[in-house]
Amino acid sequence: MISISLAVWILASFNIVVLTYFVVLNSSYLLMSVFAFRALRKYARRLKALGLEELISDEGAPPVSLIAPAYNMAATCVEATQSLLTLQYPEYEILFINDGSTDDTMKLMAERYSLIPAARVPTTDIPT
Repeated sequence: MISISLAVWILASFNIVVLTYFVVLNSSYLLMSVFAFRALRKYARRLKALGLEELISDEGAPPVSLIAPAYNMAATCVEATQSLLTLQYPEYEILFINDGSTDDTMKLMAERYSLIPAARVPTTDIPT
């Protein structure tokens, strides 16, 4: 049978090992957090110096096409398109695609934005 003093010594040794493990683990976490915080501050300063407005100014950004699909969206189509028009981007076009709505989606869009039909020449023939 194990004597009481040996059991106490084993238990105390185990407690010291566990305590040492947690101290080392938490210290490494703290050290990594400090390094990560410093790296994030450096990154944030670099972003401020970059100037996002300059990037999307005249020549910094390529032109883009925004595709807005709509199917029976009469309740929100005008507001959604209006929010797309408020983008601060130098050159973009909005393609509002009506997927055969059965409500007044196209009628509302035509009234609000004075839409006129535009004939487009197909560039490829995709089997569908």
